Amino acid sequence: MKKHIQNLFFIVFMVIWGLAVSEAQTHQIAVVSNRFDPDVLNVGPNDTIEFIWQGNGNSSSLHPVKANDNSFASTTGLTSYKVLVKNLTPGTSYPYICTTHSSMQGTINVSVAASLADLKESKYEFHISPNPFEDELNLTIFPGNKNIKFIKIFDIIGKEVASIDLSNKVGPSAYKVDFSNLRPGLYFCNVYSDKGIIETRKVLRNRS
Repeated sequence: MKKHIQNLFFIVFMVIWGLAVSEAQTHQIAVVSNRFDPDVLNVGPNDTIEFIWQGNGNSSSLHPVKANDNSFASTTGLTSYKVLVKNLTPGTSYPYICTTHSSMQGTINVSVAASLADLKESKYEFHISPNPFEDELNLTIFPGNKNIKFIKIFDIIGKEVASIDLSNKVGPSAYKVDFSNLRPGLYFCNVYSDKGIIETRKVLRNRS
């Protein structure tokens, strides 16, 4: 009986340990309208963080990142940058800044140990800014556990005016949509998964 209990304990321990190791996450912080999104990020001690620019690194704008205590810093000329959280100190907060745009600031909080919150999948989120907008609309999507396929934008009469293919994307993505050639008014932004529309947002373009 005692041996059986010991074997059971060992199995449970290995399952928990395996989850903790395999479920380390990759987080992304997007640059949206010259700000970090999210500007405060809570991560586990074995997670990875990637700062991404508009268009997933295809932008000419550069935002070199540097921690206030110099614990991490990107090199000049990068349009994306990865931070390995396992190289940071668990239980510590790391304020950081864009060295080109000093108003862009954020904080990374590293937990002491992996928790249930660290093990679960990231939550689906969809951010639009600004709204109302003038000529450009910024979209940031965190797919979480949803199989996101497209983001499509329609005008008030149902005509499709923009489409973003996410079928081959993994992880969060940031985009800038140009409305300069479209008339002011109300538009509808739909997010599609493999099961159909999962969210619709109304956005308003003002006269520029």
